[in-house]
Amino acid sequence: MIKSSFLSILAASVIPLVSHGQEALTKPIGFQTLTIKGGNFNLVGINFLRPVIVSGALESATVNSVVDDQADFVNVLAGKTNLWVELVSGVNQGFWSIASSTSATTLSTLTDLSPYISAGDRYEVRAAATIADIFGATNAVGLMAGSSLTADVIWIPDGSGGFEKIYYATVQPPFLTAGWRKIGTGNADASATPVYHVEGIIIERRDPSDLSLTFAGALKTTTSVIPVTSGFNYVERNFPVGATLGNSGLVSFLQPGSSLTADILWLPNGAGGYTKYYYASAQPPFLTVGWRAVGAGNADQSAIALTAGFIIERRGASINMKIVPDAASYGGL
Repeated sequence: MIKSSFLSILAASVIPLVSHGQEALTKPIGFQTLTIKGGNFNLVGINFLRPVIVSGALESATVNSVVDDQADFVNVLAGKTNLWVELVSGVNQGFWSIASSTSATTLSTLTDLSPYISAGDRYEVRAAATIADIFGATNAVGLMAGSSLTADVIWIPDGSGGFEKIYYATVQPPFLTAGWRKIGTGNADASATPVYHVEGIIIERRDPSDLSLTFAGALKTTTSVIPVTSGFNYVERNFPVGATLGNSGLVSFLQPGSSLTADILWLPNGAGGYTKYYYASAQPPFLTVGWRAVGAGNADQSAIALTAGFIIERRGASINMKIVPDAASYGGL
């Protein structure tokens, strides 16, 4: 069960950075409350962002870099890690990459953004939320602590079809001190492990009791691009309210067909299982075109809300999939 609310609805305000003339925009902020079911694997999404660190307009891009001639990235981004840059205007709004500063005016990008950039496109740089940001440096949210065999475990997609598995360790002399640890890496601190804005995470709740978690941050109000590969992709919806199967824009990117051939969206049902949805092509006399649920015949499912985190079972080729904010919920923000 997920509840989302706006803590405040504020027009974006301009905050000049001290070191130069770039602008950072503060977005409206909000919070969400997630119920983590005891004794279950819970797929969730953290549908809020950390604040914009720096923003501006781009002059150019090369294979793995972008350039803002007015920037002072070296000073503004000094000491900051887990950075990502996103296009927030233009026809390719939403494309993004992990990034780092290489000079005052240049950001290096892990992904080649040059095919998507035109001079004057605006961008924003943020830091990804980390395990410590989301769950507290000392596990303030109260996940069950223990060893890798007894503690609750956070599963984060690793981009290669697997997961990084993080837990909060209790003191286990002489091997472990208390803190966030990654399974397989001993006593190394894992609190700075990033969770990027497109990643759905799994909370393996080993404790039998339910746990209520509340997260807050900046609202995303622009189109998001989610890289999707063939197979199972664990993603999040990005927008805390308003996103449904019908208005999300996903139909433009998903492979339609029957329940056996179409891409499948697996939405958590709140009881430890999933309901599976797909976009049906016409299959007379049984199915008309539209959103359908596996096992529910021709009933229209377009009004079903996307859950905070969900799975895309991609049966087609890899694609950059766009999800758009609901105009009724985010118009004017």
